This record gives sequence, C-alpha cells and structure tokens, in this order.
Amino acid sequence: MRNQYKILSEKYVQEVVKAAKEEEVDSKELAMGIKTEMEHTDDKEKAKHIALQHLAEDPHYYSKLKKAKL
Repeated sequence: MRNQYKILSEKYVQEVVKAAKEEEVDSKELAMGIKTEMEHTDDKEKAKHIALQHLAEDPHYYSKLKKAKL
C-alpha cells in the first residue's frame, strides 16, 4: 500500500502541478533549484522538474530561500 501511495503521489506531482519550461526561467535560479532539490532525490531530472514547478509559482523562489537561509 505504501508503494502505491508513493507512485500515486509522484504521478500527481508530475501531472497536476504546473511546471515552468526551462527556457522561461533564469538559468541561475534553475541551477540553484536543482542543487536544492537534489537534497531530496538522487534523480537529477526529478529535481529539475520539482525546481521548475517551484519556479512556475515564483521565478525567484530559490533566491528567496537563500535569503531566508532555509
């Protein structure tokens, strides 16, 4: 059951949450985002996708995290 939940939650995140396109975001923000999200996964593509989702909501998401020291 737990594995099913993980698969469903990953599918939800990938399909429902809007992600920005790579060419639409600042490359430095994306690089910071990938580095930050790699703390949660070993999959660089998954980290990139998560970063793009955050950057779709706020183009300065990772700069703000850094400034807030989170």
